[in-house]
Amino acid sequence: DRAIADIEAAIALYQTGPDLHYWRGFLAFTSGDTLQARTAYQRAIDLGTQNSEAYYQLGQVAFFNQNYGEAQQLYARAAEFAPEQPIYIFAQGFLLEAQQDYKGATKQYLDALALDSTFAKPLTRLHDIYLDFYENERVAMKYNAQLIRNQPLHPLGRYQLGNYHLRNALRARNSENATLFGEEINLAVESYTLSINRDPQYALARYFRGYAYFLAEQRVDLAIADMEEALKLDPTMRSAYFVLGSIYEYNGDLQSAKNYYEQAVKYQPDSKDFQQALREVQAQLK
Repeated sequence: DRAIADIEAAIALYQTGPDLHYWRGFLAFTSGDTLQARTAYQRAIDLGTQNSEAYYQLGQVAFFNQNYGEAQQLYARAAEFAPEQPIYIFAQGFLLEAQQDYKGATKQYLDALALDSTFAKPLTRLHDIYLDFYENERVAMKYNAQLIRNQPLHPLGRYQLGNYHLRNALRARNSENATLFGEEINLAVESYTLSINRDPQYALARYFRGYAYFLAEQRVDLAIADMEEALKLDPTMRSAYFVLGSIYEYNGDLQSAKNYYEQAVKYQPDSKDFQQALREVQAQLK
């Protein structure tokens, strides 16, 4: 509030200063006032600013409001003013990805990396696109490995590595390779732990480490602790309720299992798996 008051006082003294209007827009956007932010950024542009951030931030407002065509034009304009800045290229890729143009997004992310090979954001998005859209786990993990080389303790990079080892563990379990399963589940736990150590508020890392502990069976107490911590961070995480229900049902505590299954159904009432699990434990309690 003090910063906004100072900027507005400065604007009253010098109404044609484009940078003052840019900062007024920045403070408005930061505080969640997108209407004021849009007005201030546009005023800075109208006054002839050559500040690439004014165009980029106005693009962010347009993106936030799902005005994708306007956002694209503004991101491109920002890139014209500062072609050496990869964030503007990345923003265009993220915009395309939001519109499910994954091939176009991939090109933009690669162009951003050509400007800065250590830029974490395009590496994380390329991982997800190759894993989910192209269904190419090998290439996805290549980008994640590059992220970890650049930032060894990056929480998302370690989380994604944990997911990779968890997938390997599940494949090993399905093929009844107990030795490989044990190795991969331990590597998954290790990666999730590194992610959590770096970001203790990372609810998904807590959940998946708990799930890995659950799969390992002899670590049930640790699984419960992680699931409960995940729910403290995100009380709507329906899968955590379901896993806790499964754990308690497996250990014979049917009332606790029922309570957790009910919470899972509450947050995802259309899940047939959740509904079936609840019905089965209710039948056992009768």
